[in-house]
Amino acid sequence: MSDIILCVTEGEKTEVNIINRLQSVFSNKKIEIICFGTSIYQLYPKVKDEDPHFLDTFPLLQEISKMNKGNKDDVLSKYSRNDISEIYLFFDLDKHDNLASTYPNCFDEMLEIFDNETENGKLYVSYPMVESFKHIITERETYDISQGSTYKNHVSKNCHQKLEKFYNRPLNRLEWSVYFLEHIKATNFLIRDSFSYPEKYSDVIDAFSQTSIYKNQCKKFINVNNHVLILSPFASFLLEYLGEPLFNEWLELTQNS
Repeated sequence: MSDIILCVTEGEKTEVNIINRLQSVFSNKKIEIICFGTSIYQLYPKVKDEDPHFLDTFPLLQEISKMNKGNKDDVLSKYSRNDISEIYLFFDLDKHDNLASTYPNCFDEMLEIFDNETENGKLYVSYPMVESFKHIITERETYDISQGSTYKNHVSKNCHQKLEKFYNRPLNRLEWSVYFLEHIKATNFLIRDSFSYPEKYSDVIDAFSQTSIYKNQCKKFINVNNHVLILSPFASFLLEYLGEPLFNEWLELTQNS
């Protein structure tokens, strides 16, 4: 198996730009990106009746890539499953989607199916949408998910301007890190009611799973008042992907700030 990383995105612009920027700043591994082109509720029916132990994600993704891109731009046709070392999926919560009520167990089951990047793949969720990565986080920023895609306009009025235009002015490692630290603190707030950076790397590994994040979002916000705590998954993704060295790097940043 090679070291090619496969990332599946919901959208074809913002998520792709973020992943490409993060790859250039934080990693030198080869990344291939395919865009699913619609919400997770369209992917769910394709896998919900499969036994997770026997699900073969890669042929499904090849089919999606070919359908979306056609033969000319289908990047996955040149690979076999053995060429791919890890698979990551990035989707929005999208509770306003018309199919959300049709598939109320979508996220519970999808997070269970896609919980390992070297097997079926690992799912990361943006709350409420991918644009949350540029939201100014101070502690308890929430959003009414019934408002749906109006969040894009909402966040444009409450965002880091450097992140708003990150595709025109590339950010360096320190700048990305400073912004993402706030999302790690917000995750800690969601899980442990403390808006702070975790003290130990083991605290992140043990508690910050995507399933745990989703269950706490439901328990504390979604099922209470139809809100979510605004949270981008890219910070947690980087910590899990790069491990303890990045955790310590960010810990030092918090201590020196």
